[in-house]
Amino acid sequence: MSQFVIVLGPWSSGTTAVAGALDKLGAYTCPPHHRTPDPRTPTSFEPEELRTILAQYVNEPQLGIAGDRMKMMHDIGTWLQRTVPPEIQQSGVVAMKHPLFGLMVPQLISLLRPKFLVVRRPYGDIERTRIRRQWPAIYGYLGARLLYGSIYHDLVGYDMNFMDVSYPEVLTNPEREIDRIAEYAGLDKDGKLRSAAVDFVRR
Repeated sequence: MSQFVIVLGPWSSGTTAVAGALDKLGAYTCPPHHRTPDPRTPTSFEPEELRTILAQYVNEPQLGIAGDRMKMMHDIGTWLQRTVPPEIQQSGVVAMKHPLFGLMVPQLISLLRPKFLVVRRPYGDIERTRIRRQWPAIYGYLGARLLYGSIYHDLVGYDMNFMDVSYPEVLTNPEREIDRIAEYAGLDKDGKLRSAAVDFVRR
């Protein structure tokens, strides 16, 4: 049975770096991934089909679920059954990330029984990245406050174990942080893929 690892965090928080590191460590990240116009992060590691599903149920600019939550999770489950290879379904690690996952932690617990990685980054850094990308306000400090509030409220409320990942620490101490992530996710037990993951977050 697959072990799911869900990366939680708002836009511009470093979730792409962490999801990419999980990919380099051997997790299945459900390609194809959405491509972005930002040369620093050309691949978002957000599955294209997942984005299509979420767009049907979530009002992204208002950070609200606009449709039937149960139907949304049913559609996500059906997509995963179709897209995850049989050998990964039997014993692999599936890693996924999308900022909107921060609104649906209880449903993800019920559907996937995942491990959660929460990527933290200071609000000022998030807002500066939003400005550089010329994104609307919800994708910076404003959205980060709302999403972090929802994430921690639900993880604590459901008494879930989770791993906090400081994005500044990933950048300054990548070897140590990649070791922590790999151990928590149950990946790369022989350590052969660590250097590729470290190189990815350093680039």
